[in-house]
Amino acid sequence: MKVEKKAAVELKLEFQELVPFLNLPSNRCLYINFWDFKQRKSLILIFHHGKSCPYCIVKLKELAKIYRDIQDLDGEVLAVSSGNIADFTESRR
Repeated sequence: MKVEKKAAVELKLEFQELVPFLNLPSNRCLYINFWDFKQRKSLILIFHHGKSCPYCIVKLKELAKIYRDIQDLDGEVLAVSSGNIADFTESRR
């Protein structure tokens, strides 16, 4: 039996391209929809590997230091991880 390989689909957002509708769980036990932020001037999406990535943690801490400045400019930061939601929920306690 011949098995055909499916072509890999490259999912990539270009600069200023519309973000697709996504509804993801947050570390606050809520669901976040990217479209809820469409009234903001800027939405910064950070994709990271979770708590097991030391480099990612350093970058997130750097962003946390300037988070108020970003909000003052009508911006918002959303960090998206493939990590376990329970790990992030526990870290908030």
